[in-house]
Amino acid sequence: MGVKLSMTTAHKAQADGQTERQNLVLEDALRCLVSHNREIWAKLLGILDYAHATSVNASHKLTPFETDTGRKVSNLISHEYRDFDGLDRQSISKFTSKFAKDRKDLVRKARENLEQAQERKKYYDSKRTSLTFNFGDLVLLYTKNLPRKTVNAHMELKKAKLAAKNVGPVDINKMINPNVANLKLL
Repeated sequence: MGVKLSMTTAHKAQADGQTERQNLVLEDALRCLVSHNREIWAKLLGILDYAHATSVNASHKLTPFETDTGRKVSNLISHEYRDFDGLDRQSISKFTSKFAKDRKDLVRKARENLEQAQERKKYYDSKRTSLTFNFGDLVLLYTKNLPRKTVNAHMELKKAKLAAKNVGPVDINKMINPNVANLKLL
């Protein structure tokens, strides 16, 4: 089937860029869901997992469930009526050969869609212009690299793990270079 084994360190998302990116997406989604009530996050994990598994990827236009299993996820209605996307009782050899063929088609389709996404990105990059900031401009401050105590104090929170990623707007006091600014905080 052309499967390649790639080893990473167990329980270390930083070792695998895809896993790290996926964790960031799920963390952002959870942050949005619990922004009004941080006590219910554990109850929302199942909903978030289902939403993630059934969301279509913008690049390869397939759901994570579909790329993992090779079939579309059955929704609650189809599950209720026992309609499992046309799968019927068939021999194991027929099923495995059909699965391998479908898997190859799925990988080919995903590659084609990724190539199209790369072309769209090239077009987007060609139209993009860089931003310049000046004294007095209002900007948002990215909180990832700030000490958690600072974020907690600014947002009046007990825990900052699911706090907003940006605070502000804040004024620019002085531009030190095109990428560094002195901000007027509090």
